[in-house]
Amino acid sequence: MIITVILSVLLILICGIRVIDSIDPKRNNPVDYISLVGVIVFSFLAGVFVILHASDNLSKIKDEIKQPTAIDVYRGKTTLKVTYEDSVAVDSVVVFKNKK
Repeated sequence: MIITVILSVLLILICGIRVIDSIDPKRNNPVDYISLVGVIVFSFLAGVFVILHASDNLSKIKDEIKQPTAIDVYRGKTTLKVTYEDSVAVDSVVVFKNKK
């Protein structure tokens, strides 16, 4: 992810510098300014996508933080869910109790 962001930033900088260098005030060509606007829009959209991806990763991290701890078990905030097959316990999971 970080490599992609770095490469995108480098691409944006190279394209932006190239567009700015190609603008000639003597020609006053509108295509030069349209290409500059294109680079700006592309930069904005790339930033939005990076922020959306980062916020998605942040929500995943927050979900991982909500794992039960030993103090939650001690305070009675959790319960143990056991799965049986042929009256033999094969799996157990600690889950938070509902707050109702």
